[in-house]
Amino acid sequence: MLAGARVRPATGREIEFVLPNTSGSRGVYVMPWRGVRAFCQPTVHDTMLVRRLASLAAVSPASVRDAGLHVALEGYAGRAAMAAARTVMDHDLRRQRLTHGLLLRALAAQAGPGGEPATPAAGSADTPGLAMSYHCAPPSGLSPAGLDAVLAALAAAVAPVGIAPADNDARMVRLIGLLDRTRIALADWLHGAPGSEAGGLGETVMAAVDRAGESGRAALAANRPTMADPAALLRRWIAARTAVQAALQRCDWLLDGWERPALLFLSAGPGAGRHAALLEMATLIPVLPAEVSAWTDIPIHPDTLRQTCQITISDDSWRTGGPAFGLIARNESLLAMRI
Repeated sequence: MLAGARVRPATGREIEFVLPNTSGSRGVYVMPWRGVRAFCQPTVHDTMLVRRLASLAAVSPASVRDAGLHVALEGYAGRAAMAAARTVMDHDLRRQRLTHGLLLRALAAQAGPGGEPATPAAGSADTPGLAMSYHCAPPSGLSPAGLDAVLAALAAAVAPVGIAPADNDARMVRLIGLLDRTRIALADWLHGAPGSEAGGLGETVMAAVDRAGESGRAALAANRPTMADPAALLRRWIAARTAVQAALQRCDWLLDGWERPALLFLSAGPGAGRHAALLEMATLIPVLPAEVSAWTDIPIHPDTLRQTCQITISDDSWRTGGPAFGLIARNESLLAMRI
């Protein structure tokens, strides 16, 4: 019942939950955690996740994802999800170190005799450390140690977007690729199984996937040119870190919540499995942020900023009965597939 829920900051150090209307009508429920517990029976995993979310200084897609990874790493979503969380966190750390090294090398090239911006190249690079920082520190006005610390923070913000023009291993690029694969699989299934679209639901979901992919690509394309001049990017980061970080996170906000429905459909079995996945996927379709029109030049109809569709299920035995355990196991398997 918490699938598709969103969290937002509330007064004090609490968080509020925005839950889909289970009656099938438009609108949402907004309630604190104690209200959620009266509404349904959260798992131990969900309870531990909420405790970690309540301790966050800021609620964002990145911070919520990090909280989910740490809870999975503690074993609350099963062994497979725990192993996957460790793999994902190790990959994120390697990406940050790679981005740190590429930024430092590009800054060193700009600080050279020519002073021309150096386009970072995709590949493997270890963090050079403080030695190379001596070549970059004077133009930035920072000490080598200070520059290294600032670059580490900048690298953490840049890594999900990718610093190199041809960097296809960045998380946002891989998430857009996941949406593309979902769209192709959904289109192939609808074309090969006439009548399976559930009264046009398949086309509606596919249109939502297309909009998310287009908006994510537009936000990514807007960020990539800023990486071509690392010195200018560093100056903006030092002068207005919050604004630069917000711009780098736009793609993450636009694609927030899409990983789960995409993996749900791609992992579903043929025939009835795909049909059931489509019905559940429709309830999980994230609503695009209202800022999408300002962040991209893609024309967005106002209707797309509301919930795509509502599905009402008459059989609710899965809430507390035996089917609930099967869904919990399925949900853990989805966590083990995260990117």
